[in-house]
Amino acid sequence: MSLKAEYKVKITSEGIQEYFSNASEPHTLVKYDWSVGNVYEFTNSEGVKVKRTVISKSTKDDYPLGFFNVKVIQVEETKVDPLLDKITYIANHKFGLIAVLVKSKNGKESLLSIFPPTLF
Repeated sequence: MSLKAEYKVKITSEGIQEYFSNASEPHTLVKYDWSVGNVYEFTNSEGVKVKRTVISKSTKDDYPLGFFNVKVIQVEETKVDPLLDKITYIANHKFGLIAVLVKSKNGKESLLSIFPPTLF
């Protein structure tokens, strides 16, 4: 199975913004200085309210990335969607977005890694 997608992002030393759904202005995907519990809400171009909440932030290098471990921040996105229950973005302040965890309404989860979580 393959997935082809195009989207525009703005990556800075402070975080990541995205232009999904052909939005004319960017929406914050993650800010590296956010703390657990921080919430970012907006209404997308289709009129759907989107809520992003920081659910985890590492204080030590504990997320496997290739041959080493890194600190990550995990931001969970919820919105009204017929197929998806939630999306969790996993990012690192040096490498940017490193993985996306997608959970469907039927409970199935798929981890989309930018880098392989472990190498054998």
